[in-house]
Amino acid sequence: MSHLSRSTGALLLIGCLLTLFIRDTAAEENRGRSLPLKRLSEELRNLAPKDYFIPSSQKQVGVIDLLTGNVIIAHGVDKQAYFGMEGDPLYEKDRLITLAGSKCHIQLLDGDAITVASETEFTLESFEEGKEEGRKSSFIKMLKGRALFYAMRLFSYKDGKFIVATPTNAIGVRGTKFGVHVYLMEGRRSLTDCFCEEGVVDVDGKIVASGNMYNGLTGQVIPTPADVLRSFKEATEFQTDPQSGKGIGTLGSSPPDRPIPPPVHVPPARPVTPPSVVTPPRPAPPPPHPDLPMYHR
Repeated sequence: MSHLSRSTGALLLIGCLLTLFIRDTAAEENRGRSLPLKRLSEELRNLAPKDYFIPSSQKQVGVIDLLTGNVIIAHGVDKQAYFGMEGDPLYEKDRLITLAGSKCHIQLLDGDAITVASETEFTLESFEEGKEEGRKSSFIKMLKGRALFYAMRLFSYKDGKFIVATPTNAIGVRGTKFGVHVYLMEGRRSLTDCFCEEGVVDVDGKIVASGNMYNGLTGQVIPTPADVLRSFKEATEFQTDPQSGKGIGTLGSSPPDRPIPPPVHVPPARPVTPPSVVTPPRPAPPPPHPDLPMYHR
């Protein structure tokens, strides 16, 4: 009887291992297979993305947490490229390109996160953290598209930096949640819009507080239009995280286990009283009535 039980247990174990192997193999085979290479642009075809994971010699800085559609990852050092999948590690100098109809959520190892919309391209340039020295720096180059950044508050660091560089602007962050849109105008002129949902953003020296945005066309800071927020939400929103059941990459919510930082208070300008409502001067008292007796000493 015990021999039969041991045989049954062994068969079950073999079956489970075989199922895991088949599932993982099928997942690997799904890397970009649904997308014919002829549908890629010439630039992406020249990258010759592989349908299997390729490790990098650079240090790991994050992981693909969620993915809808296809993303191409090109290592910055050896230039090898492949189709990414959920769970893939990301390395310093990695260049990420989401294809049409695709989006992904990236969890960085330092606690920050990025939700990347369709047809977006950026590079995880450099990431340094020295807790003992009170130092932290993150540098991302963004060439095109839209991305929503959840940057960890850096006030606990003596030297803390989070910078997103676009072809036209340098965006500095001091603990915030913000969106960046890099797009081309006529004549291939690149422009950058940046809106701030929480905290403060510095765009080339112009302060963008919560609820405002930097307009790349005019170079002015204005209140964020509702359609900008709506467009970003549609482009970056995932339904739910299948593990935690929480929404990820949505406006109005921070990544799981990350508290929403309190909004930065920006005091309103002192109102100026218009001339029409200025209090008139008090009239002089009337002279004494002639019929009233006058008292003399």
